[in-house]
Amino acid sequence: MRKSRLKRIILAALQLASISLLLSLPALAQSSAPVTPVPVPTGGKTLSENIAALSRRAGEMIPTLKSELESPLLDWFEGSVKAAGQVRDVAFEAGRLHALSTVIHSVGHNLAREIEQGLALRY
Repeated sequence: MRKSRLKRIILAALQLASISLLLSLPALAQSSAPVTPVPVPTGGKTLSENIAALSRRAGEMIPTLKSELESPLLDWFEGSVKAAGQVRDVAFEAGRLHALSTVIHSVGHNLAREIEQGLALRY
């Protein structure tokens, strides 16, 4: 049960992250000038040399893409996961207190009923 709840929390957080990312894309597109990649002459004579040069270039761009896309989202995602954990902890504590309240209420009710029956037998 805990794993399914954790999966649901993670999926909800990912959905929120993707929705907020999609909603912020137009603002990002309008706010910054389009970044054009610097053309790198491949200089290859064959198709396989060109493909090899392009894959090297793609590998060089991975850290740039990671810092531009992943870093802002990770901070937001970590905050969301932390908030979800706090909500979960508070919900567990509320459930525990509710159960304790129910037990105390039933003990008090039974005690009051027994006292009432004892008084009725006495008089």
